[in-house]
Amino acid sequence: MSDTKKPRARLTALKLSCDKADCEKDLHCFRESKKRARYPSGSCQQCGAALVDWDRVRRRDPGDVRHTLTALKQEWIRHHFWHADISQHAINYALRKGKAGIRTRALRQIRRSIGVKHSRDGQQTPWDGNVLHFAQHATATCCRRCVEYWHGIVPEQELSEEQVQYFADLCLAFVFEKLPYLPEEGQPIAAIRQKDEVHD
Repeated sequence: MSDTKKPRARLTALKLSCDKADCEKDLHCFRESKKRARYPSGSCQQCGAALVDWDRVRRRDPGDVRHTLTALKQEWIRHHFWHADISQHAINYALRKGKAGIRTRALRQIRRSIGVKHSRDGQQTPWDGNVLHFAQHATATCCRRCVEYWHGIVPEQELSEEQVQYFADLCLAFVFEKLPYLPEEGQPIAAIRQKDEVHD
């Protein structure tokens, strides 16, 4: 038996981008170019399919969250997060918090990451980390640019408490759909340490 270890094959990282689309699979991109939109607002900017009713989504009606979530899932980047495997690190985080703790944490995280215009907008929410990071990308509450084109709030405007609550509720809908077994109260589960782990 040889003592030499075979090098592990490196996994190629999936390139995540808000500009990506796969229209043949009905996964689109609705973000318009800063200079000029290729197609009318609410249409996929790659194939032109008119799929999102911005007036309805941007009302931010708590009673119409299901419609908004369905619209979000049509975009390639949002679909990725709705269907990605959540890391054990993020699952353990959620189990330690429980539903009650996640509700509190969601409000705090929304206020901190997108409550006001961020100096490094687009970099404040990691692609991975705790379960709410997954939720923010899935619901377009990850940066002020995504909040602007999905939810219709300009970056310079500080979020009201009503808006913070609405965005937290979108994130909670993601968490509770992805992790339906979460207990109401947190459990004593050891953290899985990562380089980019977010500490409370």
